[in-house]
Amino acid sequence: MAAPAAPARNRLLQHEYGRAPGYAAVNLSKPILTIGKTGPQWFRAKVSDDEKRMGKKAMSAVPQHNSLRKRGLFAGLLRRFIVDARGVTAIEFAVLALPFSLMLFVILESCISFAGSQVLANAADDIARRMRTGQEKTMDKEKLQNLVCAEIKIIVANDCPGLYVDLRTFTTFSGATTVKKYMLSDDLDNNDFRVELGGPQTINMLRLYYKWPIFTDNIIGLLQNGKEGKTVHFAAVIWRNEPFNN
Repeated sequence: MAAPAAPARNRLLQHEYGRAPGYAAVNLSKPILTIGKTGPQWFRAKVSDDEKRMGKKAMSAVPQHNSLRKRGLFAGLLRRFIVDARGVTAIEFAVLALPFSLMLFVILESCISFAGSQVLANAADDIARRMRTGQEKTMDKEKLQNLVCAEIKIIVANDCPGLYVDLRTFTTFSGATTVKKYMLSDDLDNNDFRVELGGPQTINMLRLYYKWPIFTDNIIGLLQNGKEGKTVHFAAVIWRNEPFNN
């Protein structure tokens, strides 16, 4: 195949390589290259005789051209990805859905658990007042559990399955402080729980416990203070009975 005329050959070289940054400067005023249909690879083979005169930097035009094309393609795709706003709402929702749901369930669980604790505390105050004034002069375990369960049934399961009661009498208020802690090895220790109510002007202490279930599995570790994935609610009242008649 005959080589193109010098002006046409120069214009072809300028079109293929002259516009790309980073290429070696090539004097296009003289017809030193022959371009055929095979493209840049054929161009490299044909100029191998002139490589000593022009230096290897000039012959690196083809690899640089391919590398720059790939780099420009990647930069273009990255630029399009950054400026493209389609699907932004879906992506933001997917990123925020999990932490938002976790926070929402923690708030709900905490509020419901706090409400249950307050209901238990109110029940302890009400039952203690009835015993202090002599409205309830005798008490056993079953009767006490039924009284407490009737007070808290609005927020707990039927028959109050997690309820524990402890009622005892003392000769002094300081004696009530010697009662051992109710938690042992992260669980409720009810081995010595009893129900005994004193007479007029005696000192009594009522303790109520309820193993409150945690419904959201993913936050059990954040809220539980006992075993079995539950938190133990506690209410206590100490009083002296009034001088009522037996």
